[in-house]
Amino acid sequence: GLLVPGLLWGCEGDVVSVVKGQLRAEPENVPFGTVYLGSTKTTFVSLIAGAQPIAINLEAVSDPEFGAELPPLVPAGATIDLPVHFTPSAVSTWNGWILIRSDIEGAPPLRITMTGEGLLPESCDDHIVCTRDSFDFESGQCTHEELHDACDDGDACTSDDTCLEGRCLGVPLRCDDGVACTRDTCDPAVGCVPVPEDEACRDADPCSLDRCTLQG
Repeated sequence: GLLVPGLLWGCEGDVVSVVKGQLRAEPENVPFGTVYLGSTKTTFVSLIAGAQPIAINLEAVSDPEFGAELPPLVPAGATIDLPVHFTPSAVSTWNGWILIRSDIEGAPPLRITMTGEGLLPESCDDHIVCTRDSFDFESGQCTHEELHDACDDGDACTSDDTCLEGRCLGVPLRCDDGVACTRDTCDPAVGCVPVPEDEACRDADPCSLDRCTLQG
């Protein structure tokens, strides 16, 4: 716990959560339930003032995972909604509190206790390049949004790859090196590959050595 200088502690009952007729909180205990790491859950506590306006400040917080947004003043006879937060930093069960000090002379601090469970969100990677994968903290479910962007299908024999209906599709390359005696092939790893074929350039002259090169 956090030791607050100048604050004397006795039994738990010595630090009361209600100053009767002055300032009280409903509820005094806030269960946040399950909250995923990387997200913050916010709920509200009602602060209820008595017959006089009350200046308040956040005196102490047990853990940085808990917090509250206090107004400087609670008007006389008013009920205000106090936002309180839980942002877990690890997979664990968290138990903490905040102390609210008022300007009422002699009044002990208002204590609000909080509990919560930190949970690790699941991995949502579907290994599909044409979806944007994310985890919805509210529903606890993965979402996979279809993209319509340029992509890479990993095939060197296609060009202008684009996402379509969740798939990365490219236009097949037309491999033509303009050399009549080569067979134009395509290797998915490297792209167009011309293969010389001597048979394609044989002439009628028995005295010539017929060879096909990439230059023709």
